[in-house]
Amino acid sequence: MGVSARPVVVRWAERGSDSNFLAGFVVGGVVFGALGFLLAPQISKTLLNEDARLRLPRFLEDEAPKDPEATKQDLIDKIAQLNASIDEVAAQLKSKDTEPATLS
Repeated sequence: MGVSARPVVVRWAERGSDSNFLAGFVVGGVVFGALGFLLAPQISKTLLNEDARLRLPRFLEDEAPKDPEATKQDLIDKIAQLNASIDEVAAQLKSKDTEPATLS
């Protein structure tokens, strides 16, 4: 006499589980967003003293304000350099394309 095993099927999903997930996601986002908004100022005050919060990064402190015209001219020069480099590489690639293929 043999015992036959029947497969057991478990249904995890219920109707409306998608809407329950979405509601939980929204409520969780609101709750933790509000907590983050309320607690972030206290956390940053504890981790940093007031002087560190108001200082500029070191790389910005070292530079003196530049004249806008000088900055504009620097950018124009850099763009001209970049365009020259692009033209040079394009010419090199074009010359390689026009060389006849050699069979070995």
